[in-house]
Amino acid sequence: MTALIIPAAVPMAFAIPALSGVGVGLLLMALIGSLIPIKSVLSIDPVSVIGG
Repeated sequence: MTALIIPAAVPMAFAIPALSGVGVGLLLMALIGSLIPIKSVLSIDPVSVIGG
């Protein structure tokens, strides 16, 4: 796949399955990281925080 875009003289190759796995892993970690604080955010009463 990379041979179609990058010339053979460039010493670079991409492993598409490995890159895909890393991308999925990063998305999964981002999702988990965003779900962890939801419990604390939902337990706060906005009116009491504002002071009303």
